[in-house]
Amino acid sequence: MAWASPALYFGETFARIFLPDIVRYLPFDVAQSMVTTGSTTGGGGFGGGGAGANPLDPNVALVLGLVWLVGVLAVAAIFTERAEITG
Repeated sequence: MAWASPALYFGETFARIFLPDIVRYLPFDVAQSMVTTGSTTGGGGFGGGGAGANPLDPNVALVLGLVWLVGVLAVAAIFTERAEITG
């Protein structure tokens, strides 16, 4: 599972070309939308490019970020439980 985060990051980067309206709901774009200040100069709130062509509203991004976090924790808990049971 260590490959999942880099694969998702690079997958989002390349998918932005073909699916820009869908990519904005994926985890790395949601996180960038949470910290984007809205200024057009200088990129996002923590530097390095903006959140894409049409970033999410920060409040919506916060809710979606929490949904992604809960989902990741649930998946980790399920796989940890399976590892304990199967040995």
